[in-house]
Amino acid sequence: MSATVKLETVRHLSMVRAESVTATLVYTYTVNGLRIAQADVAYAGAQTYVWDWASGVPEMLSDGDSLYLVGYDTLGWEEGSSWTFALPDALGSVRQETSITGTVVMTREWTPFGSLP
Repeated sequence: MSATVKLETVRHLSMVRAESVTATLVYTYTVNGLRIAQADVAYAGAQTYVWDWASGVPEMLSDGDSLYLVGYDTLGWEEGSSWTFALPDALGSVRQETSITGTVVMTREWTPFGSLP
């Protein structure tokens, strides 16, 4: 299977059009390289992205499907009608994820060198 990629630039936005036998996708980026939209030409809808421009490093607030609660780091996210919150350890690695009621829904463990136990 082959694919073609075409780059267009319009008013500080770059649009990358990737075509293959099965799909044509169009990605829109800002001049800083942040993706702000994704569209499948065969379908009418486009997925847009929202970025927090006030922070030193832009953090995604919405990707079209989920919402994100953003502070110093990503604190939690909403998928459908349920929220999940990340609980990091002292080094910032996410060790647990909880539901909105505080129930632990996912636990992760790490060895000293970062591999999974």
